[in-house]
Amino acid sequence: MSNSRSYPKKRPSKKLPETAQQALFDKVSPESVSDPKEKNVRVEFVNPSPEKIFVGNESLRAFLDNSGLGWVIRLRSLLESSDMTPFVSAYKPTGRRPFHPVMMLGLIVYGVLQRQWSLRELEMLSKRDVGAWWLCGGRHPDHSTLGRFVSKHADVLTEEYFVSLTAMIVKKLNLSAGVVAGDGTVIESAADAYQTIKEDAAKQAAQEARKESDAKPEDAAVRRQADNAEAIADAVEKKARLLREQGKKTDNIKVSTVDPQAVIQKTKKGTFKLAYVPSVLANKERFIMGHHLDPSDETACVSPMLDQYRAITGELPSLALFDANYCNQTVLSLSLELEMDVLCPSGKVSRGQWEKSETRGGKFGKGMFVFNEVENHYVCPAGQTLLSRGSDGRRNGQRKYKYQCSNCNDCEMRAQCTDAKHGRMILRYEVDELKDAMNLVFKNKKARQEYRQRQHMVEPIYSELKQRQGLDRFHRCGLKMVRAEFSIHCLAHNLKKALRALPEGAFVLITERSETRLRLWMFCLR
Repeated sequence: MSNSRSYPKKRPSKKLPETAQQALFDKVSPESVSDPKEKNVRVEFVNPSPEKIFVGNESLRAFLDNSGLGWVIRLRSLLESSDMTPFVSAYKPTGRRPFHPVMMLGLIVYGVLQRQWSLRELEMLSKRDVGAWWLCGGRHPDHSTLGRFVSKHADVLTEEYFVSLTAMIVKKLNLSAGVVAGDGTVIESAADAYQTIKEDAAKQAAQEARKESDAKPEDAAVRRQADNAEAIADAVEKKARLLREQGKKTDNIKVSTVDPQAVIQKTKKGTFKLAYVPSVLANKERFIMGHHLDPSDETACVSPMLDQYRAITGELPSLALFDANYCNQTVLSLSLELEMDVLCPSGKVSRGQWEKSETRGGKFGKGMFVFNEVENHYVCPAGQTLLSRGSDGRRNGQRKYKYQCSNCNDCEMRAQCTDAKHGRMILRYEVDELKDAMNLVFKNKKARQEYRQRQHMVEPIYSELKQRQGLDRFHRCGLKMVRAEFSIHCLAHNLKKALRALPEGAFVLITERSETRLRLWMFCLR
């Protein structure tokens, strides 16, 4: 009996015809970009051309144009014309080839404009959306790759790239420096408000975690837990110190174990949540000319936003408009230091009329009392004098002075003024001198007319960010990453407005064919 076995004949394989559609999945030659840090060394990026992608028998370019999505083509062109040097310089020429920053940033911005900007939503968008195919050249980076890109370039996205891109848009549209309006809002953190810890508990947890880390120095996971616990303890200690400096109680202060830098505060919906306070500075065309994010203080954002504005335009605005929340020592002193005109009333400005705060708790407000700077006393609505009683300590870093009336008992207007046994008392702060000067400015009709622009300039931007872009809650934790996330939303807003404002002829396509790829040079204004 023979041990040999017979095998069936191998069928000849059929070779599929070469079609342009396969370019969506084929490996395309990467783009080489010189690394400015090292001479004669080039970083190899994966950046396939979307010109080779077809939808059926129609090119993707023609499909997008015919479907009303031509703006996606122009979005990639605008990004390609921007300065990508800060991103490129962060990569090394060795190792695995990274996706080109234009691809990654294009997908992220496109996702924000589609209200899909979590990392997994962006990953799925790159697989199923034809607009994302164009921006990614048919590739689909996964959520971890997208997350590493944002983390790696968080600082660049927050500051350097926002300034350079906005400066390019300002130059293309020939926007001049002028009047700006600033405002802030409250947006929830990604952390849960119930996952919080008090100051004593945070310090105890940090000590225990550090002891465990010292006992297991080789365990990296335990060491990271100890570092995180110490960061939480440092955050709660910092908050407590700030509150003590302001003369406030610290008994109930808490921080999140997930996002220690977020602050429990009242949101626009009236509920108390862990949140951050982002702010923007907008021009008359409603472009965002400066942005910043603080855990809880919107006035702390004014100086960084003005720095960004100056970096974009080369000069300070001729006039800055802020609401009554900005009428404080920080903003008013900054305006004097910069010699910049600012309008921010201490009361309300509605229907072209400026209104002082006339009542507080049903009684006469501080705005009803007139200060006599020469004789250093206040005069109440009834004509009585409130004399100085000297300094009364400090509050929020400012020295305060007490003024009290001794003739309240026989006053006919006492019921409208005070219930205090020893008469009405007024506290005057160092900033009140600047506020009085601002009150005099708002008595001028022209100043009130200028101020009426503020609401129409800046408030629609938050409607756009929250309603159109879905920014009702942050997706990332930590001040650094939240600032980068907010900056991406501001970038998307400015790019969307630029695509609407720039004429179709602003995008001229010049193709330079080679054996390996198509190189696109776009966005050439006449």
